[in-house]
Amino acid sequence: MKINRKRYATKRRSSAGQAILEYIIIIALVAVAALTVLGLFGDRIRQLIASVVSSFGGDTSSVNVEDGSSKQNLQEAGSDGGDISF
Repeated sequence: MKINRKRYATKRRSSAGQAILEYIIIIALVAVAALTVLGLFGDRIRQLIASVVSSFGGDTSSVNVEDGSSKQNLQEAGSDGGDISF
């Protein structure tokens, strides 16, 4: 049995290119999803981080929290016994 080496090499090369393309597509989808989540929940994430920083006694002068004191928000979240929701 004689194997056509040229045909085999072409098939092997195209399947390697397909795998790389699939990885690139997956990475692009993950990046788009991450940017979407940050766009939707960016303000709330910033508030939660400011709350954590202020509870540890850090400087929050560079963080702009629009709806009141971060420490007060954290105390209110803990006083009602519920989870902090997004």
